[in-house]
Amino acid sequence: MTIANTRLINISARRSGGIRATMRYVLTDGREINIGPISVPSVHVAEKSMDDREARVLQNIQRQDAAEAVRLGITTPHKEATQGQVYFAWLYAGWTDPDALKAHDTLKMVAGEILALGLTAEQMASAFGSSVEEAEAVLARWEYLDANSASIAAYKAVAEGDV
Repeated sequence: MTIANTRLINISARRSGGIRATMRYVLTDGREINIGPISVPSVHVAEKSMDDREARVLQNIQRQDAAEAVRLGITTPHKEATQGQVYFAWLYAGWTDPDALKAHDTLKMVAGEILALGLTAEQMASAFGSSVEEAEAVLARWEYLDANSASIAAYKAVAEGDV
């Protein structure tokens, strides 16, 4: 899926010269993304700005779709998000969650599949579009949580009243 249509809407002339307009991007699935209003010297400049932003708009949509996949518990490609982007969203959510139990549960959704690929931190960073430092931090957090999974499971049982 990609951007099917772009156009300027709500175009109005400015007293100081130039125009004010909103950029509308329409995806092939029907979703509409509006950016603006923006102030530019001319319609031509606004259209060029839309063309220049198209890749960033699509990248932001993919990130949002990957984050939505995590919220929905989906580990496979979702809407515009690729498998790698969905994996990265899961890893990032687990890495940044301060609650060890939630972080462990989040990371274990995809860690096994990712680790089975045998990637180094550098390869992970490249594959998921992150820095090597972030990839190393995610791996370190998973190793720590995985090494303590028995304690985490015991804590979870006590917290849920299963003992």
